[in-house]
Amino acid sequence: MTIMDTVIVGAGQAGLGVSYFLQREGRKHVVFERGRIGESWLAQRWDSFKLNTPNFMNSLPGLSYDGPEEDGFWRRDELVSYLQSYVESFQLPVQIDTTVISIERTDDQESFVVNTRSDGPIEDCVVCRSVVIASGSLQTPKIPSISSRIPDGIVQLHTGDYRRPSALPPGAIVVVGSGQSGCQIAEDLLAAGRTVYLCTSKVGRAPRRYRGRDIMEWWTEMKFFDVTLASLEDKSISRAPQPQISGTGRYGHTVSLQQLAREGVVILGRFRDVKENKLVLGDEAADNVLYADQFSQRMKDEIDAYIDNTGITLPPLE
Repeated sequence: MTIMDTVIVGAGQAGLGVSYFLQREGRKHVVFERGRIGESWLAQRWDSFKLNTPNFMNSLPGLSYDGPEEDGFWRRDELVSYLQSYVESFQLPVQIDTTVISIERTDDQESFVVNTRSDGPIEDCVVCRSVVIASGSLQTPKIPSISSRIPDGIVQLHTGDYRRPSALPPGAIVVVGSGQSGCQIAEDLLAAGRTVYLCTSKVGRAPRRYRGRDIMEWWTEMKFFDVTLASLEDKSISRAPQPQISGTGRYGHTVSLQQLAREGVVILGRFRDVKENKLVLGDEAADNVLYADQFSQRMKDEIDAYIDNTGITLPPLE
């Protein structure tokens, strides 16, 4: 049994950032990571994947971005390399290949017992005063029950398992879901000459750049990311899909269902059922396109209002 001040679960951006501050304060702690540093980025992203946040936003405390393209977008492997360098630079106590299997309170309710397993049947435990869960919310694939009705001869692949178009068998491909990942994978497939059908739902889209700045720069300055759950009148907004956008290309690009359609993607409604070996689709595709358009316009209107209220001098509308 080991005694610690804090146990951190997960060696991604959040876990490493917390570890940095604990290390700086001389707090005895450990970071448990079930796989490698940045495991989710390594194991659940496709080959052409790029981050959707520009490089100036991706640095962690104490180690700023020092490259030539602040407005560019890291590839998956570039981010992982940065995370590994971060651990080495500050000698953070990360223990890889260690799975946390349970966290329980001690009898006096003043501490926690964290049980782990490291590449084998032997279990170990750490007693600590605090635990930080930094494992993220997207670690387990969400497979809808309807997938069980798809014929056995059809290859099914979750987003986290997709790597490249050439790994898929010949023939047309249906991408289910028009959020960030679905649209980006549709583009990846289309660029390889594949026939692509995209089942859509109500997902907003955002302009990659507007009035001379990346949308993320605007949202940072406007304190968009500082909004708390308690302050939201409509709490469901916190569960809304991330808006359609992409970091591919030198400075990323705007993603829209209309553009995907012009390039050859067949835009469909929601995937609702399978009957007699045929997909049953909803008829709301046009409504989903309109919803995305309205969301984008609302984002632009909010930025324009912010410019008017603050008196910022910027280039004219593009």
